[in-house]
Amino acid sequence: MVEFLPGMRLFLNGWTDKENGFYDVVLKLKKSGHQIIYWSAFNILKDIKISEFPGTIFHDSFDALQLKPAPEVDTSNFLPISAELAKEFCEMEDIVLTMMNKKYERFSVDERKHIYYNLLSYWMGVLEQYKPDAIIFQILPHTVFDFIIYNIAKKLNIKTLLFKLTTLGDRLFLLNDYKIYPPLLRDWRNFSQNFRLEDLNEDIREIYLRHKKDKDDEQEANPHVQYIHNVLKAYSNWNLVQKKINVGLNSLRDFSFFKKLFWFFRKQFQSDLKTEYLSVQSPVDWNKKFVYVTLSYQPECATSPQGGIFVDQLLMLETLSSVLPKEWVIYVKEHPFQWLPRGLIYFSYRYRNYYRKIANLKNVKIIPIETNSFELIRNCVAVANVTGSSALESVLRLKPALIFGYEWYQNCPGIFQVSGPEDCRHALEQIKKGAVPTEAQLINYLVLVGRCTFRGYIDPPTEIDPSISSKENTENLSRALLLELGKIKGSY
Repeated sequence: MVEFLPGMRLFLNGWTDKENGFYDVVLKLKKSGHQIIYWSAFNILKDIKISEFPGTIFHDSFDALQLKPAPEVDTSNFLPISAELAKEFCEMEDIVLTMMNKKYERFSVDERKHIYYNLLSYWMGVLEQYKPDAIIFQILPHTVFDFIIYNIAKKLNIKTLLFKLTTLGDRLFLLNDYKIYPPLLRDWRNFSQNFRLEDLNEDIREIYLRHKKDKDDEQEANPHVQYIHNVLKAYSNWNLVQKKINVGLNSLRDFSFFKKLFWFFRKQFQSDLKTEYLSVQSPVDWNKKFVYVTLSYQPECATSPQGGIFVDQLLMLETLSSVLPKEWVIYVKEHPFQWLPRGLIYFSYRYRNYYRKIANLKNVKIIPIETNSFELIRNCVAVANVTGSSALESVLRLKPALIFGYEWYQNCPGIFQVSGPEDCRHALEQIKKGAVPTEAQLINYLVLVGRCTFRGYIDPPTEIDPSISSKENTENLSRALLLELGKIKGSY
């Protein structure tokens, strides 16, 4: 029985969802003696009882994004940032300015910088004033202000805890840093034994065997593909008509109907993303040696912050192209989500001539989006992406992969983590020489993954049938947090 040491001052981001048991996690933390001193979340005052948390400062995330302080926070002593402080956070600034494509798309670079400086000033002031012992993020911070909080906490030596969902069913990591995973995985060669298939956790073994069968049915091979199919269905046929009707009705209420109507008709007479993509796509030549590249959906945390500079996926492709063996080609396929939520209009991440720029790169070809992913994996020499699931799907099918960011499988056998041209050149040279993961290596690694993770979810379940109940999820999340908080408290 673990003895939990109470009394930590906690800052929470998220955790208001009652239906899926996330709110109950907070109640368990409170019951264990921990104090919630600051709590930020979207629509926070609509979802929780303030009376249950006396002394807690509540901050709606919508207000935070608009630079509105929490009502109880006195900002009179919060100073503008200095040049020295800005220099310390130059890497964060670079990421944040691009991350703002999601919430501040229409703002100029100068406007974004001013917003960033003000956010940095406010949250530096908050963390210095209220001095939390730990900050608990429900998901990896990627909504501008929470990413700023995360980085300030690192500077001030405030412990950060965040959950990371894997693509192995409902397996979760609890991390201190989104770039760093448990030593057991980083050094798997030193810890690994001659594990057998029977040593894998049952849920992980089931997923592994699906890939081992090497089927072309994407939905059967990867349970997360069900989520993709659900989203695609939501944006098709009658569902799509309903969405457009709702947009029309809402635009009548906010008096934007005629503006939207103007843009709709304008769009009918000009190029769009799909038209441009189709104009430059080429059929797959299966006789070629090729690297299969899957573009990540943007904007999303898989590229910002996880991709670092490779949030610019053109840079990833330029890096690959610059060191690609002469007889090889690169086949690029768009993410199936990319043309759905935003429609087919150009925007910050898929701007005019984006696909043309890709197609004009040396030895790079854009291929039809409907091309079967697993047939491509079976026939390629390697897979490459920023942090997408296709890299893992590749190594599970004994094909090497390159990733250009930070992901939970970054230390997996068969994965080459790339930070620039020289890393990329070395990886491709090794692959050309025949470097492939073995089944024994993968089993050893996946056994260790099972030891470093637990079952749960941190977003409302997207699968038709969640593998565990809301109650089980609450218990698992709470247990993991209390164990980690106990370690942190004991280290003081």
